[in-house]
Amino acid sequence: MASAHDLGHGWNIASEDSPSAYSLHAVAYGKCCYWVRHEKIVMEKGDVLFVPRGVPFYAKSIPTVAHEKYRVEFTAEPEEGWLPVLDEAGPVVFKPRNMDLLLRLMKKLHAQWTDRPDYYQVKCLSLLLDLLAEFNRDYDAFRRPDVKSAQTAQMKKYVQEHYREKVTKEELGRFIGKSPAYAATIFKETTGQTIGEYVHALRIEASKYLLRHSELTIGDIADHLGYCDQSYFQRTFKRITGEKPSLYMNDREKKR
Repeated sequence: MASAHDLGHGWNIASEDSPSAYSLHAVAYGKCCYWVRHEKIVMEKGDVLFVPRGVPFYAKSIPTVAHEKYRVEFTAEPEEGWLPVLDEAGPVVFKPRNMDLLLRLMKKLHAQWTDRPDYYQVKCLSLLLDLLAEFNRDYDAFRRPDVKSAQTAQMKKYVQEHYREKVTKEELGRFIGKSPAYAATIFKETTGQTIGEYVHALRIEASKYLLRHSELTIGDIADHLGYCDQSYFQRTFKRITGEKPSLYMNDREKKR
């Protein structure tokens, strides 16, 4: 095992120094360049790069651009599936969600490696295992589809099929198997709209078609779309479109 803390300018490293080792590189700030299998990768603050053993790479600092980075090299003979990232044949680079935690672990490991207190080898191994476990959790999250986006897609489909009814966060929470608060929060987080705003948007879009292409009155359309009060429908329509429903009905008359 080896640990390094790279800071400032004039730095470079090549995998020829330890060709049989895995390596993990985390940029705390600034930028630097890597060439992995002759492919250039510009690493910046928040990026982590994992290079499997036997994969050639070269890296150096960018002139006039300072950077700070921690890196760890280690050898292992893991069983397949023990840590999925160790089974990768090529480099892995992404921005982990728990970068602060990874950097803390790498700093602690580096301090143990350089200061070498009693039993530092055991402590370094313990920190390395923690580091790899946390890194692989972030890697798993990076590889799989965004769970929140998938849940929001489910909720949007449900709303699209029931927008004429009263749709609540309680219903959507039950639909995706989560709490009402969770359903409402991730819906707003991923769409930029509240559940209610999305329902109104669908209703108003449907009302535009009915106003132009049906024989229904404004009151009938309001009732058809789940508005029990015509004046409330008209206010909502004006707020969303900036126009009155009657203007769309005028288009209906012109087409006759």
